[in-house]
Amino acid sequence: MTGGASGIGLGIAKRMARESGSVVLADINEEALAQAKETMGELAGRVETIRIDITREDEVESLIGSIVEQFGQLDVVVNCAGVPQTQPHPDDSQPNFSVAPHLRLPFPHR
Repeated sequence: MTGGASGIGLGIAKRMARESGSVVLADINEEALAQAKETMGELAGRVETIRIDITREDEVESLIGSIVEQFGQLDVVVNCAGVPQTQPHPDDSQPNFSVAPHLRLPFPHR
């Protein structure tokens, strides 16, 4: 679950934990990951956290390898990583999606 330390990602992770029992939270914010893991502890049989910058392909590759090594397989990937907008767009009628292309996950097709 990328972006799994907060917001929509954490909400989905909580639901998945109730259903399946094992969840890996991946996020760039280590402090939020620690808080999320503590929150999730009562919901899931197993919660792992991994700090990742999903704009770096090598880190995504490492994430996948780590999950397969720890769990034996990767069943579901949910990408909820995002970047909050801290500056208003010059024309408020149009949202700024300039960072969105950099958040595409380079997951290898195997």
